[in-house]
Amino acid sequence: MHAARPIAELRRELVTGELSARELIENALTTAVWRKAQGAKVYQHLDPDAVHAQLDGGVDLTKPLGGLPVSVKDCFDVAGTPSTAGSSFFASTRPLPKTDAEFAALARAAGAVLMGKTNLNEFAYGITGENQHFGDCEIPTRPGCLTGGSSSGAAASVVEGSAVIGLGTDTGGSLRAPASFCGLVSFRASIERGKWGGCFPLAQSFDTMGWLCRHLSDVPAVGAALIGVAAETVDPQRTRIGLAGGSWLDSCDSEVVAAKNAYAERLRAAGFSVEDFEASLWQDASALFIPIQAHEAAANHRDFLPRFADRYEASVRSRLEFGGTITPEAYRGYKARQMEFCATSTALFERFDFLIAPVTPVRELRMGGDHSGFRSRILQLTAPASLNGWPTLTVRGAGTGPEDANAHGFGLQVSGPAMADGKLFGLAAALAETGIG
Repeated sequence: MHAARPIAELRRELVTGELSARELIENALTTAVWRKAQGAKVYQHLDPDAVHAQLDGGVDLTKPLGGLPVSVKDCFDVAGTPSTAGSSFFASTRPLPKTDAEFAALARAAGAVLMGKTNLNEFAYGITGENQHFGDCEIPTRPGCLTGGSSSGAAASVVEGSAVIGLGTDTGGSLRAPASFCGLVSFRASIERGKWGGCFPLAQSFDTMGWLCRHLSDVPAVGAALIGVAAETVDPQRTRIGLAGGSWLDSCDSEVVAAKNAYAERLRAAGFSVEDFEASLWQDASALFIPIQAHEAAANHRDFLPRFADRYEASVRSRLEFGGTITPEAYRGYKARQMEFCATSTALFERFDFLIAPVTPVRELRMGGDHSGFRSRILQLTAPASLNGWPTLTVRGAGTGPEDANAHGFGLQVSGPAMADGKLFGLAAALAETGIG
């Protein structure tokens, strides 16, 4: 499978002519079409003619992502394609997009071939990969297990090989969760770097964008192409890493905590300085994150909810209705507390260059199961980075990739201070060079 290989290898062969862009894209498209015919719920919109039109128009192999297949989460507009945002009614409320969303346009301008629009939790307001309207997203290499979400189809497209890069969003863990469950790598950009035009928002205080891919070595090249930030050099011998610990991790299964600790030992063996820190300062993160998110989401759905209440999934409607009960005064109070939370959290970077914590508290979510309690468990882990707007790299805490069962459910989120995206790209390169993650 071509798309399973590192981007540097693919790009080298594309440029030298050992591999043609048409061969790479046709291979990826064949995979997507075949799996869709088998019932996979990866793509909301998959149009082979549109893919062929991009090939026929010419692929510029001098560009950084030239000739690479890239999927687009279906909350981003793509010219000529409906945007559902995972909803049964959203596409009918607006004209067919005539232009690409800014983030999708950046990928296209970098030479990528846009393969199609991928599945997601309704309005990105969920973290399991379930969608009652369009079907739940299953991990291609782990039958019976959900990908996690909300960037569910983005992750599945990379695992199945129909895309090298899956573009997605992350508000409360929507890139990090599927990366962990699927044995992938992800990157969520600093909130200040987001190009949000042409993407339906969830909660503007936390909405970020980023991508999923297979290899840590791919992250710096994709980051330079999509957000224009170069990797900074990271020397393991001079890098201090804080490892989250204490009762804050009580929501995690024991094997998840054990994997985090084992990964820390691998970092120490590679020369990194790793020190535990008591993460109890994050104990109230989810209780702060949830009402701010709900209030902002309710405002974004103010025109839709009265008209389409019965068309929403019950869980999403309930969250939006809760957000509508939060007064402006209460919202301002939560935002003030957020500022205090961020000040306390940012002080950790006086001791450390990066912070590491588990992403998912459990190793898997079974399809068809009752996951009503999962959201609160995972937000305990993911909300701190979201509240702070930190750039965050997700690495594999174990295993080698999505075909390795040991890689699933052990993702670790590595955060740096706001706007330190380049330092995280450098860390990704350093970890890849040492064979970690």
